[in-house]
Amino acid sequence: MTLRGGTTARWIVRTLSETSVTVGALIVLFVVYLLFWTGVRADSAMDGEIGRLQDRWSTGSVPAPGPT
Repeated sequence: MTLRGGTTARWIVRTLSETSVTVGALIVLFVVYLLFWTGVRADSAMDGEIGRLQDRWSTGSVPAPGPT
C-alpha cells in the first residue's frame, strides 16, 4: 500500500517525527517555566518575608521563649 508521495513507512516516520518535535518543544517550554517563572514567584515571596522580618527586627520586640 502506498500513499500519495511515498510509502506507508515514510508517512509513519514523518508523523512520528513531527509529533516528537512538538512534544520536545512542549517539554522545553515546561522546563523554562519551571526554571524561570517559579524563580520569579519565589523571589517575590522572599521579598515579602524579608520585609516582614525587617519590620519585626525594627520594632525590637522579642517573643517570649517557649517552655523547655
